[in-house]
Amino acid sequence: MSTSTPGRPGLSKPLLWGVRAALLAVSGLASLAAAEIGLRAADFGFAMYPQAIQFGYPDPDSMRSEFELDEQLLWTPKRYDQLLERARRRKPQLVLMGCSCTAWGEFDKNLLRELRESRGVVEEAREDGEPPESLGVRIENFAVPGWSSYQGRQQLVRDVLPLAPKVVTLFYGWNDHWIGFGVEDDAAGELVEGVKESVLEKHRDLRVVQAWAKLRMAFARGGNDARPLRVPLDKFEANLREMVRLAKAQGVQTVLLTAPTNVRAGDEPNYLAQRHLPDVTQLVPIHASYVEAVRKVAREEQALLCDLAAHFDTLPAEELNKLIMKDGVHFTRAGGRRVGRLLFECFRDNGLFERMQ
Repeated sequence: MSTSTPGRPGLSKPLLWGVRAALLAVSGLASLAAAEIGLRAADFGFAMYPQAIQFGYPDPDSMRSEFELDEQLLWTPKRYDQLLERARRRKPQLVLMGCSCTAWGEFDKNLLRELRESRGVVEEAREDGEPPESLGVRIENFAVPGWSSYQGRQQLVRDVLPLAPKVVTLFYGWNDHWIGFGVEDDAAGELVEGVKESVLEKHRDLRVVQAWAKLRMAFARGGNDARPLRVPLDKFEANLREMVRLAKAQGVQTVLLTAPTNVRAGDEPNYLAQRHLPDVTQLVPIHASYVEAVRKVAREEQALLCDLAAHFDTLPAEELNKLIMKDGVHFTRAGGRRVGRLLFECFRDNGLFERMQ
């Protein structure tokens, strides 16, 4: 019995379906190629990197050279695995967590300097490349530039609590209240995870793939053109509260730090306009609300609070400007030393050095 198809002598049904599938595949590839050419001609581009969430640092260049995608943390330094392995080996009693303020502020070195001076101990610099320590106190600085409390919560669960430290400091807030790329950090985490685990990661330079990612981002936003904050105030508070509770459940003492600033209403840095806040006049009140949220969580969860912002707010403008950079966010070298002293006093007065022995 013949299996040929009427009108197409000599072609069996399976072969006909194969031909149709091949034609469809060729047609689809041709359409994608045409779309790719058209998008490139139109100079379309969409960065499939989490650097776009934060309109400051890391920027696209540093994101490519210094950081890499992480499906849970959005991004990490390229040597993050080495840092984590070293921490597992050293078994630190104290882990510092936070954003660039902690990453670049040298709080660990300054805190240990204060501890040595208080006990009249002189220690030579280590020659093995290991972080400094004093009187057996081992500290690891796990802070990462550009991070929000969303990333901190993920890091605490995945990487920090398994180290079984005695004390963890939490310094977040600045990146939380910058405007996002189009979705909040928790939603961005889901998008990054989807890209990381798919074939798209290997083809992210194709414009058609970038167009797909942009459409997916648009659907995630639900058609809302307004860019939300990376971590809204209620979620910021919830993240801190969850971190405190998770740490407490494993016998880890959390120390919440408030973020000082030298910015005053009417004198906001121009670089914040549009990239970080839609209206820079929002900076002072919104930052104050996030600082107050840290105090609220510490009070209600009975966590230790080192209120850096309260101390810096008492200083005259001339002195304050020597401790905080012109960006209103980061500490100068002198500012980092001041934070080290305040942390030392906070730890000493609350018996944390004894807890870390």
